[in-house]
Amino acid sequence: MSELDLYAKYLDLGVRLGRSGEDLATWFEDKVRQDMERNDRLIERERQREERVMQNQREETEMELKRLELEAQKLLNVTAGTPTPHPNYAEPKLPPLTEFSQVDLYLERFENYAKSMKWQPGDYASCLANLLQGEALSVFLSLSPEDISDYQSVKKTLLRRFGCAGMGLNPNSSLRSLHRTKTLPLISIE
Repeated sequence: MSELDLYAKYLDLGVRLGRSGEDLATWFEDKVRQDMERNDRLIERERQREERVMQNQREETEMELKRLELEAQKLLNVTAGTPTPHPNYAEPKLPPLTEFSQVDLYLERFENYAKSMKWQPGDYASCLANLLQGEALSVFLSLSPEDISDYQSVKKTLLRRFGCAGMGLNPNSSLRSLHRTKTLPLISIE
């Protein structure tokens, strides 16, 4: 319906309601004003709706961009040989594990920290990976994909490479447990 048709309808309605002269003109102006205000409100609502849709699209685009950036960063980290942080946990407040660390004590400290933070044991390997540096990181990255995600495999490999395995100790034991018994294995120096 065009505006002229609507105005004609208002005039006809006003006449049928018994309005005439000044009263009809005032009533007609009120109806036109109300109609214009209604149209303005509809236009404003539509503008706000479009603005919300655009805002939602912007937010979705930003989230997708962040997701893609994280994926790209993971790919860059994997290709650079640096493990990515575990998505569910903050960076552990522990110093990095290097080839110069006492690996058995470090791993015991890491496990205690992980338990105190209520981490899932299945996530220990990925969290530990973020603390590895130097040759310890190289050893970690040399593991198979299955072993990289298995903390016990990572622990045994690190202990074998840097820890107690070379001294004839069980990789599951630690020097601390040996100190408690006050018996240390004899090490031959050649």
